[in-house]
Amino acid sequence: SSGINAEWPLRPGELKDLWVQIKASSALRQQKLDESFKYHKFLVHYRDLTMEMERLVLLCGQDKAPRDVAEAGVFLDEHAQLKVQLKCWHDSFSDLQESGSVIAGVLIEESQVKEKVEELSSVWDEVNVKWEALQLLLLAHKQYQCWLRDAEVVTAWLSTREQLVSDTYIGTSLDEVETQLKKLEDFNQSLKAQENKISVLVSTSDEMIAAEHFALQDIEEKMSDISSRVDRVRDKLKLRITTLEDAARFHQYILEYDELNSWIEEKQNVCLEQDYLDFSNLQGKLQKHDIFEKELRSNHERVEYLASVGDKMVENQHYATEDIKSVQDAISQAWDELERTCQQKKQKLLEAYNEMLYNRGVNDLENWLSEIEVQLSNDDYGTDLATVRSLSKSHSVLENVLATQKSKLNGLGEQAASYIEENHFDAENIKLRQSSLEEKFGALEEPMRARKEKLSDALLLQQFFRDVEDEITWVREKEPGVVTTATGSDLYSARNLVHCHQQLMSEVKIHEGKINDVCHRGENMIENKHFALLDIQDRIDLLRKKWQNLHALAAARKADLEDAIQIHQFFTNAAEIESWCQEMLPIFSNTEYGKDEDTSKGMARRNDALTIELQAHATKVKDMCDEGNRCKQRNIILGNGKKKPKVVAQYDYEEKSNREISVKKGTEMILLNSNNKDWWKVDHNGRIGFVPQVYMKTIPPDDQKYIEIKMLDLDAQVSATGAVPKKMEAVKAKYEELCVQADLRKTRLGEAVTYHVIMAEVNDVESWITEQEKMVTQNNIGSDLPFILHQLNKFTEFEKELAGFEEPINKINEDAHDVIEKGHSQEVDIQSNVDNLNRRYANLERLAGRRKTHLIYRKNLLLFVKSVDDCVDWIEEKKKPLLAAETSGDLELVKTMQRKHVGVARELQCIKDNVAKLHDDGDRLIMEQPDNTEKVKEKLQEVDERWSEVEEANEVHSDWLEKCGELAEFKRTYNDLVDKLDGLTTEVSSTCDETGEDVGSTEALIASHHELKEAIEEEREDVEKFVGAGRVLVDQENCDKDDVEEDIAVLQGKLEGLEKLWSDREEALQSNLELKACDMDENVIEARIQKVADTLEDMTEADCRNLDQLLAVEEERIANLQAVKERISSSQADLLDAKTDRMACKFADLKKLQEKRKKYRLRLCVDTTA
Repeated sequence: SSGINAEWPLRPGELKDLWVQIKASSALRQQKLDESFKYHKFLVHYRDLTMEMERLVLLCGQDKAPRDVAEAGVFLDEHAQLKVQLKCWHDSFSDLQESGSVIAGVLIEESQVKEKVEELSSVWDEVNVKWEALQLLLLAHKQYQCWLRDAEVVTAWLSTREQLVSDTYIGTSLDEVETQLKKLEDFNQSLKAQENKISVLVSTSDEMIAAEHFALQDIEEKMSDISSRVDRVRDKLKLRITTLEDAARFHQYILEYDELNSWIEEKQNVCLEQDYLDFSNLQGKLQKHDIFEKELRSNHERVEYLASVGDKMVENQHYATEDIKSVQDAISQAWDELERTCQQKKQKLLEAYNEMLYNRGVNDLENWLSEIEVQLSNDDYGTDLATVRSLSKSHSVLENVLATQKSKLNGLGEQAASYIEENHFDAENIKLRQSSLEEKFGALEEPMRARKEKLSDALLLQQFFRDVEDEITWVREKEPGVVTTATGSDLYSARNLVHCHQQLMSEVKIHEGKINDVCHRGENMIENKHFALLDIQDRIDLLRKKWQNLHALAAARKADLEDAIQIHQFFTNAAEIESWCQEMLPIFSNTEYGKDEDTSKGMARRNDALTIELQAHATKVKDMCDEGNRCKQRNIILGNGKKKPKVVAQYDYEEKSNREISVKKGTEMILLNSNNKDWWKVDHNGRIGFVPQVYMKTIPPDDQKYIEIKMLDLDAQVSATGAVPKKMEAVKAKYEELCVQADLRKTRLGEAVTYHVIMAEVNDVESWITEQEKMVTQNNIGSDLPFILHQLNKFTEFEKELAGFEEPINKINEDAHDVIEKGHSQEVDIQSNVDNLNRRYANLERLAGRRKTHLIYRKNLLLFVKSVDDCVDWIEEKKKPLLAAETSGDLELVKTMQRKHVGVARELQCIKDNVAKLHDDGDRLIMEQPDNTEKVKEKLQEVDERWSEVEEANEVHSDWLEKCGELAEFKRTYNDLVDKLDGLTTEVSSTCDETGEDVGSTEALIASHHELKEAIEEEREDVEKFVGAGRVLVDQENCDKDDVEEDIAVLQGKLEGLEKLWSDREEALQSNLELKACDMDENVIEARIQKVADTLEDMTEADCRNLDQLLAVEEERIANLQAVKERISSSQADLLDAKTDRMACKFADLKKLQEKRKKYRLRLCVDTTA
């Protein structure tokens, strides 16, 4: 200015104008320059932005194909940095558009500016479009890499698991099969977990396929492979599970078969026991066998169940069909054999029971035979007629009983034959016993016949002796008539004596036939070799001697009387007849008709003889009458009266026959005849009879009172008017009276015989009734069941015998009725005795019924007691295994015990039914036997107590088995969990040395490691359940708490160790991932820093502003790297130290260059502006 003023001096006004001009020109220049600056700045920015856009277009147009997820992430991060750069350039682009719009209206190059702005907008849009396209492509790549990674994980998992389901080993035991099933169950759970991943993978692949992903073909092929492998794994898993389930069913089937077979063998051994050979308590054994059969029937369901299970498995074409069929055949054969053996055992028990009854019958018959042999060996054949008749009658009864026993023998023979025909197990012994019994029975025939013959001979002998004695007695009775020395005091008396003698001789002559008949019978007996022929001969000789002596005495008497022919005519005869009638009247009017049948028959025979004698006196009476008619009165010399001595009885004597009389000690009697040294004929109160001489004593002469037998004063009698007719009438009247008395006595004696016959039959029956009453009224029934059964069998025989007596009793009643209707003199006594017999028989029937009822009641009671005792023994037998409690951790053993317990429970149900039946039987017994209520209730209480004990023991045992099962399951779960945890620990430990070479491999390791975490979490849930179950077991009393606590502690320790190992591995992998990421980020940052450093000199102002933002981002990432460095382990951090330090130096240098570049750009702008 000073220069201008010096060169060109101006005026102030001009200068001022000039200055104004200059200022205007300067302002215009400034405006032009500003516009030019803005334009060139626009151009520079346009160029820079265009170059940057072109670079970004190039970067966005790159075809990047990441090899893994990590690289895809890096590419996306780099692409995101492009977005950041775009965002950074967005302001520049906006400013450039704004400045372009501003300068477009003032510059001449408006069209160029607009064109450049439009071009820049087009490039900007292209960059954004390409960035979005690249972003989608990179996302598709990352999605593909993620999908590929997941697919590879699934493929690897399928590869590792496919071997598990491809295994063909099915195990050799149920435990192994269940273990494999457990593994498959776990695998199935993991497969379900993987299915979620697979479903995600499928949905992702479907999305990518739907979006027409660039790797569509690979995805489809890969998915097809995965799907086919998944289907194959599922099919193999299903097939494997089916196979193992079939194997489990088969092993379970075999276990149940083994248990059932063991049970069958045990029961088979019971059936094979030959306890039926011991006949003691066979009733109880049969009842026990019935219970055994019920137990078999209750267990038949097991056989049917096994058969149905086997059929179902065979139907389903089980792989072990042949083995199953063989098992079915074996169990069927074993069960059939058991049933056959059981039936054989029952049959043999029944055969043994029948043999026992048969043996009892045989023993009873043998005992009876022994008794009969003793009876038949008895040499007592009777000492008199009555005893012989009694023995004969007993022998007849014995023959009837023998016939009855013969029917029993035939019945036993039929039983033995049926047993032998039915192949009885003891047929030989039965045959031998039957043969022996038949031989013994047959051996009785000869003794029975011989005894019968001997008894017949004895009866003949005693009858002969009785007849001989009767004849000798008759001879003795006639001896006084022939031995008397009286010949009468006159002719009449002599003639009378002669006539009497003739009458006597007539009787002797008449009686001679009887004597000869008796002797002839004796001689016949001698000829027949009678065993007592000597005694018979002696008796014959004695009788003949007596008879000859009687004849000799009669001849002498006849000679004496011939000389006294003139004595005693009519009156003598009349007196004699009267005397005889007077003598006979007490005999015929005697009311003694005998005390028994023999006595009555003897009296009847005596009466018959006296009747004959009476009939003989009819002639005598007639002669007397004739003689009286012819009689003329004349003087008769009377004889002096004679005196008869008296005797006195020294002892009491009971008459044994009708010819004897009974006397009491001290009784005085008239001695009529003492010629026989053994027997004296006496007169007691008009009854004449014989008394043993030793019982009599003669009264001394000084003490005797003689009875004068005065003869009638014939003259006095004759002198009376009509004396002869009166005497005749008197004699006739006495004779007729005597005849009437004789007829009456004959009737009464016949009635007496009938009475005694009926009474004998009544007495025989009453004797039998008395004997049987002792049996049916005895109070001791017995407390032994076999004894009671034996008593019942004997009672059955007794009932048959009782029924057999009904016919004789009916006959007695008929006979008594006939006799009473005929007007028997003792009809009241007969009726009374018959009624008493009927009452006693009815009472015996009543007592028999009561006795039988008592026996049946006692049998029912004892059977009930025996049933209760058997049930108690059965309960005790089943109680023993229930009390054997020993805790076991072997699951297989516990399951076996549980299956056995099911069988025991089934048997206990049979016992329960039996107890209920016992209660029903007990109630029935209480109703029918109130007296035994306490005992029945006591036995029921006993069985109830034992049943309660076994029920409680069963519940305790069931709880114990349940707890043992829980403990065994606990142990099994413990072992499984330990194996799984050890496997997971091994699997985690096996990858500890693997760290990954880059981010992608590290992420794959982490993904695989996270899968292990899922498995660990699943195991944690199982461990928690296991611990909970363990705590429950610890609270129980029947387990080893220390052992359970130890298992819980070990398992928790293993889980904690596994989790710690996993956490350490996770931390190592995460550290390695961060390390690899840091390494990758450092490389990226380092490359970017290097790139910025290389292009820093050429950066525009906009580039500098973008650089500021980029450096801020990179600084933040460096800070993040530092933070990561602090988190990772020192060993890994050391690897980053050098690189981080180098990156920090480069970053610091970059910061310095940035500051330097800012200063340079500022100075450049100042210079440009200036």
